[in-house]
Amino acid sequence: MPKKQLHPTPVPAWLLNANASTKFNPTDVLQGSIYYPGCYVDGNPLQAYGGFAHSFVYVDYYCDKETILQAIPC
Repeated sequence: MPKKQLHPTPVPAWLLNANASTKFNPTDVLQGSIYYPGCYVDGNPLQAYGGFAHSFVYVDYYCDKETILQAIPC
């Protein structure tokens, strides 16, 4: 089976217009998102699919908030 070619997608309006007072709309955020269960703090999908997807949902039961915050470069 041939691999599917990914094409960059435009930044969605919900993201372009987001600011600190924007109400969180899970339907908008999850549409077209990359879901990554068991991810720990692996940033490779962000590098690989950034521009093709604009929302990434990382889920890992064993990774706590402090670990994630320490892994994010400031």
